[in-house]
Amino acid sequence: MQPFVIHAHFYQPDRANPWTGRLEPEPSASPDRDWNARIHRQCYRANAVARIFDANRRVEQLVNNFEQLSFNVGPTLLNWLAFQEPDTYARILDADWRSSVRTGHGGAIAQAYHHTILPLMNDQDRRTQVRWGLADFRRRFGREAEGLWLPETAADPATIDALIDEGLRFTVLAPHQAARIREPGGDWQEVEAGLDVGRPYRCAHSDGSGRELAIWFYDGPLAQRLAFDRKAMDSSTMLRAIREAGHHGGLVHAALDGETFGHHHPFGELGLAYVLAGAARSEGLEPTNYAAALAARPPEAEVQILDGEGSSWSCSHGVDRWIRDCGCASEGRPGWDQQWRTPLRAALDVVRDAAAEALTDAELLRDPWVARDAYIDVLTGAQSPLSFLQQHGRRGLAGNRQPDVWTLLEAGRHAMGMYTSCGWFFADIGGLEATYVMRFAARVLDLLDEAGAPAPREAVLERLAEARSNQPDLGSGADIWHRDVLPQAVPSWRVAAHVALEHAVNGSGGDREPSTVPGHEVTVTSWRSASHSRLGLTTGALRVRSTATTRERRFAVALAHLGGLDFHGSVAEDPGGALDLDDLWEHFPTAPLARLLRGVDELGSDRSSVGGHAFGLEAALPSRRVAIVDAVFADLTGRFHEQYSRLYQDHRRTLEMLRAAGYELPRDLRAAAELTLARDLDTEIHALDDRPGGDPARFAPIVDLVQHAHDHGYQLDVEPARLALERHIEAATAEACADLTPELAGRVRGWLDQAVALGIEPDLSRAQEDAYALAQRARAGRLSPDATAVLAELGTALGLAPAAWQRDEEYGELRHSEAAAERRAG
Repeated sequence: MQPFVIHAHFYQPDRANPWTGRLEPEPSASPDRDWNARIHRQCYRANAVARIFDANRRVEQLVNNFEQLSFNVGPTLLNWLAFQEPDTYARILDADWRSSVRTGHGGAIAQAYHHTILPLMNDQDRRTQVRWGLADFRRRFGREAEGLWLPETAADPATIDALIDEGLRFTVLAPHQAARIREPGGDWQEVEAGLDVGRPYRCAHSDGSGRELAIWFYDGPLAQRLAFDRKAMDSSTMLRAIREAGHHGGLVHAALDGETFGHHHPFGELGLAYVLAGAARSEGLEPTNYAAALAARPPEAEVQILDGEGSSWSCSHGVDRWIRDCGCASEGRPGWDQQWRTPLRAALDVVRDAAAEALTDAELLRDPWVARDAYIDVLTGAQSPLSFLQQHGRRGLAGNRQPDVWTLLEAGRHAMGMYTSCGWFFADIGGLEATYVMRFAARVLDLLDEAGAPAPREAVLERLAEARSNQPDLGSGADIWHRDVLPQAVPSWRVAAHVALEHAVNGSGGDREPSTVPGHEVTVTSWRSASHSRLGLTTGALRVRSTATTRERRFAVALAHLGGLDFHGSVAEDPGGALDLDDLWEHFPTAPLARLLRGVDELGSDRSSVGGHAFGLEAALPSRRVAIVDAVFADLTGRFHEQYSRLYQDHRRTLEMLRAAGYELPRDLRAAAELTLARDLDTEIHALDDRPGGDPARFAPIVDLVQHAHDHGYQLDVEPARLALERHIEAATAEACADLTPELAGRVRGWLDQAVALGIEPDLSRAQEDAYALAQRARAGRLSPDATAVLAELGTALGLAPAAWQRDEEYGELRHSEAAAERRAG
């Protein structure tokens, strides 16, 4: 059998707001909430449960492509998956374990933590990035990593040394990154006429100690073909490409972005699944991973990689793409340049140096750099904060200085994260990715302020002002900073202001606990809210504690709501709890409005306070602003809908007569009809949510409503109905799988019939996965004949092929041996 490796590099930039740790909605990712969610649906989950169809387009197999791949997943992406998509996350971890059972080596390798260009980092940051990547891998996969993926395969001798220092066995580079090779007993030869990529090479540490690691140089033409030729996603074309690459002997292997399979090439995971799950073996090809291939063929020849600033797989000028205008860019336009790259990096260097100086000057830790390396164990939960402070804090570290420790370590974390490679990858500084890296820089400056350390904003903005966008209306990096970055900042005073806004809109007085704010713990110590006519007043005292730094601050807040979106508020830090807000209530609501507003404005002028901030609706968190606006206008929109509904119902017969006579409906009357029908649809959908997966007949009014709109030529968005139908199909399937009875299987069929009546094709993937998991028990002979018969009915309705559940003795023995292996592994 000819061994082959497809290495998939899965990564997304850390899109989380660094003040809250949560992703904000990204409209450009529609119909999904954000880009992580969109790419998860298209790629990560799609590869974890990839489908193999029979000749009738029924699902014959669900396979986990990760099991047969060599792969790495960026640590920040893994963290997002663990919290947002735990099922996909678990499948990725399980795939590594199963590949280790099959080949003796897990298919997963680690990645430098923040996807930064390691040759451009200083020694301390490079070492931390490698150590954090390895520690995160160890915590998640339960073993030591044998290899590590270098972001953009960016490497220089110092980077290779860093990997050897950590005991890694191998890494993967592009073939053009090799400079010269030496066979055993031979002389060094320049790599000019090509490199034999079918074997690994030894690369020695530059200190002459004899320590080394292996480097696999992937097959460049094969990788290019798989990554950029859409036809290569067809399984037969993919197989042919792999076979043709095997003419030289040795290992056939390619490394490429994992997002190729499903995101860049829609449904690319399907061809990959067919190849990996069996078609390759029928052609004499055996999928393996780099660690297993290295064990089978240890390196003999030596290699030296290109020196200088470094080299990479995506820049023909080395690593210039991440520091200067070299001509390499994505999504550019004629006449654009990337001269903004140099000043952007220079601005971030100022932030980095300030964070490093603050960490060392604070003298809170025995060895600041050893402590920073170890901080990853706190982030992953491998070590408790108390244990960390006992191990790394200076003797006698006062309790009130402990928040400074976490604040400075967080500053160091974001000061590395702001160098994530995508910030320079694209053609203009005005893109989302460059905004992300500036957002991390702004967070570092805020953290330095909190710790009482110098925060060099002026120097940063001076350099950003030199980073001109190619789009004149966007201005410079400094303009983008003020317009797009700072509004995303969530300092603790804004948390207090946001709580006041939500409470003013949703609260009804008293000491009701406000909603939680991501990244913070909010404790209300006193609260008062009242309204009179259109005027509302809210005052309160609260404590805001950062979950990342443990720093707690006390605030007093006053907010006048003048109706609609007109909010007039002030918030002031009140460390002693001495600010008196009773004066505002003494004459409410009889005092003149000007006096009330003046009283709100004066909050913070008391000498007990520490500065004040005026705020309005703009202080609401971006992700919650729409909900606040909806709540403000709930009564108004309700009245509008009531009037439109009355208008439509009163003239419904007239509208139908006009349509029957072939007349175009007046625009206002059409709008009244469509708004009414949309509101009615929303009401019917919400009424179903009290019993997910119940009687499908309850969906009939929705079908009738949609049919009525269609028959009368009204435009109605049926997407909410489709999503609701999918939820109920999934709930009904889960219930049927838990109790295989004809009645419950029939209920699933009933929901599917509603989809036919509605004229839509729902996404059945999650329902299919539940049924398929049960089908595997039947296939292994672990279901009774009666239960299997019901399952066959259910599976057929959901589009599964009979092969998914038909009894297979050989499969049953395989599942038995796998279960035994799982028990041995604990």
